[in-house]
Amino acid sequence: MPFARLPVQFDAWVWKVPVGHVMETKIGLLVSRVEQDQLRFSLLRRCNSSSKQPWPNTPTIFALDRESGEARHFDQTLSDKDLERVVQSLSDLAKNGPHPPLNALRQSSICKSCGYQNLCFEKHFISQHTLSTL
Repeated sequence: MPFARLPVQFDAWVWKVPVGHVMETKIGLLVSRVEQDQLRFSLLRRCNSSSKQPWPNTPTIFALDRESGEARHFDQTLSDKDLERVVQSLSDLAKNGPHPPLNALRQSSICKSCGYQNLCFEKHFISQHTLSTL
């Protein structure tokens, strides 16, 4: 995203499947009860590979249920045109309030799947930025 300063990283499975003369890229995010986090999945649709190069073709995104092993295609409910506005708004709220990132204090395990965890933590410690909002 043009306004983003830091990359967002999510743990994901990536695999390639040969289809004719093309290798299709598939990306899977681990989920619980096949619930799809629209923000994470929408950001993943716009990602680059870990080598920072564009994908050779548009990846297909899957939800991989960690309990049942079920895999489902991403069911997008957040439009691509709204994604940048939502990300900018969430970033502003995380920086300026009125909603401080309280999960960093209450249940930091939730933060492991959050794309904004770099705002709240520095080397496994709660960041000064987070503390300044409390």
